[in-house]
Amino acid sequence: GPFPGGKELRIALDLVRRIFPFRSSCVPNSGRPCFDRQIGLCPGVCSGEMSRTAYARRVQDIRLFFEGKKGTLVAGLRRRMRTHAAKLEFEEAGRIKRMIAALAHINDVALIRDEIRERSAHGATRGERSVRIEAYDIAHISGTYPVGVMVAVEGGETLPSAYRKFIIRSERGNDDVGNLEETLMRRLAHPEWRYPDLIAVDGGVPQKRRAEAVLRKHNVRIPVIAVVKDDRHRPKAFLGSASLATLYKTALLLANSEAHRFAVSFHRARRDKLPKSKA
Repeated sequence: GPFPGGKELRIALDLVRRIFPFRSSCVPNSGRPCFDRQIGLCPGVCSGEMSRTAYARRVQDIRLFFEGKKGTLVAGLRRRMRTHAAKLEFEEAGRIKRMIAALAHINDVALIRDEIRERSAHGATRGERSVRIEAYDIAHISGTYPVGVMVAVEGGETLPSAYRKFIIRSERGNDDVGNLEETLMRRLAHPEWRYPDLIAVDGGVPQKRRAEAVLRKHNVRIPVIAVVKDDRHRPKAFLGSASLATLYKTALLLANSEAHRFAVSFHRARRDKLPKSKA
């Protein structure tokens, strides 16, 4: 194959998975979508959304891509797209159309190898186990006593000595996006604290965009991943680089969980120290 080692192949598969989602370790037909399914990296083998036959075709698509047979692959995808459109299965036809569009931006597998070399070189200079993730969270009760926190995970392990607490100074109340902005602004005022390789924020598109805007304002280039929660505050999706989310999924979830725990603990301690209002 075109990849000299297991690490290079793993990175290549992470990148290809953006176009052709495939199963990792979930149990086929278990009836429950795995986490990868929830973030769009598994096609639904676990939940029964993709049949054995369809998944075998997906594996063949990936094989054709790595064999450099892009023309054969695209021709087959176009035939399938037309078949689904003729059957009025427009959602599936649209999904295949997006695959074809993504492939149009890739000339050949050499481009993937270029990204692998870049990421491998970056990892070699910093040490693969020294990847540092900072996660941020905001805590308050109906906008009262808002606080922000920063936690760090390095090499997949929590780093409590790098945790930081921020009492929100503005009077935004329950404006979580604005409070996140203040927290990040105050963190970036301390360049003596080592900058992370990746930032995780709790929330969705608004939190991610605001964090990226703050970083741009300070001329700091750090990828941002938003951890989206369901109505029970359980992680259900990542917003941001799919390859980074896949590569550092466990560390991102650890950092996000630790930030939430630390924020709640800090808010409770602050609230308990304040004088109680008289009824």
